[in-house]
Parts: sequence; C-alpha cells; structure tokens
Amino acid sequence: MDRIDFSPGHCLPNSLLEFIDYTFRYLRLETMKLLFFLMILLSNHAYASVWQDQATAFREYADQLANNKYPDYRKAYHFYCVSTAMNEKQAAYEIANLYLHGHGVEASLPIAKGWLVYSAKLGHQQAVDKLKEYPEIISTNDPFCPKHDASKKMNKKDIQAWVTLISPTFGLDPQMVNAVITVESGFNPKAISKKNARGLMQLLPSTAKRLGVKNSFDPVQNMIGGITYLRYLLQMFSGD
Repeated sequence: MDRIDFSPGHCLPNSLLEFIDYTFRYLRLETMKLLFFLMILLSNHAYASVWQDQATAFREYADQLANNKYPDYRKAYHFYCVSTAMNEKQAAYEIANLYLHGHGVEASLPIAKGWLVYSAKLGHQQAVDKLKEYPEIISTNDPFCPKHDASKKMNKKDIQAWVTLISPTFGLDPQMVNAVITVESGFNPKAISKKNARGLMQLLPSTAKRLGVKNSFDPVQNMIGGITYLRYLLQMFSGD
C-alpha cells in the first residue's frame, strides 16, 4: 500500500481499505484516554443514561480533536462517526460541517446534506434550519461512515464493516471481535442461547441493561454494547 499523508487537515483516503488501515493504526492508542471513563460508566452509573453518556463522550472527544490549536479532523471524523451510530444528533451535525468546509474530508455538499437530514431526523434544530440553505442539493450517503438504521437487515459483510469501524474506537482488533462474534452467534443478529443471551455478541438481558443497550437484536447496538463490555473485561483481567 502506498504511503498515506496523515498530516492534520489532510483529506480522508480515497479507498475504504486505506481508511480501515488508518483507523486501526492511528486510533488505537487514542482510545486509551476514554477507557477509564467507560469503566466508571460500567461500574457505577445509572443504567438508563450509560448509552447516551458514552455517545456524548465520543462526541466531546471528537470536539476536542477538531477544535484544539492543531486540529486533527481525521480522528475527530472517526469518533463523530461512531457517536452517530449511537444516535448522537450533534455528532451527525458536526460531520455535516466537516463536509461543508472540507475539514479532514473532501468537501461535498451532497454528503453534507445527507448528514444534515440524518441529524434533523434525530431532532437537531440547527440541522433543520441549515437544510433550508440547500433546497436543490440531492443528498447522498457517506462512503466512509454508514448511517445506523435499526430496521435494515444486515448480512455478514455489513456486520464486519461495522466491526471494523467500531472496534478501534475501543482499542480492539477487528479480527478479534469478528472471531468472538463467529463463536458467539455465527453472525446471526437474532441468535438466542439457552441462557437467554441475545444477538451477535450474546448479551444477557442484565448485561445489556447495564450497558444501556435497549435492543440486543439491533446489530449495531449489540456490537457497541458487546465491544464495550469486552474492552472492560480485558482491562480488568489483563490490564491491556
């Protein structure tokens, strides 16, 4: 693979493969700053707010990356992306701004509008107002960050793409997470064990509640919850 320019503010790679390579190599260490916060959430926090607090934590970390003296829009984009998978409407709005201004990504009004539409659907009033500025622009999907749609059925390829996106945010190797999913559910989002463990990563109802996962059969919710818990266990028992 050719060398990629990872200097702050440079555009995202042109291929998904390059983006995955960047994600795994350059975000792994950054996530360590979030792990202590996640451990606190899992051990000593009201269940109902864990999910939203974690999504907000990712978005606020992305805000710091984007707004410091030497902004790193690439990393900010990644954390915003994972936050949007948890329905964080402000994160979706911030991705739209990245595309509007060409910060860390190639400027694109159609992709920006796609994120404004998504943010507006989540109830972001500024996104609703901003959409009025682009009535003739046809929105399009972001090729690097899929939008979470719980109603959409996922095949194995879709699931693996989400694993590749989410895992490095928690400092985990996507191959390890894929191996766990293979053993636990065989990539069946509707899997239920004899002990009532559910979904891709086989979350027990009590564990899902603790993680703030409302629907264990939603593949993305299950993955984020399962990966969060896996990272927590690894941190507890191996100190890795």
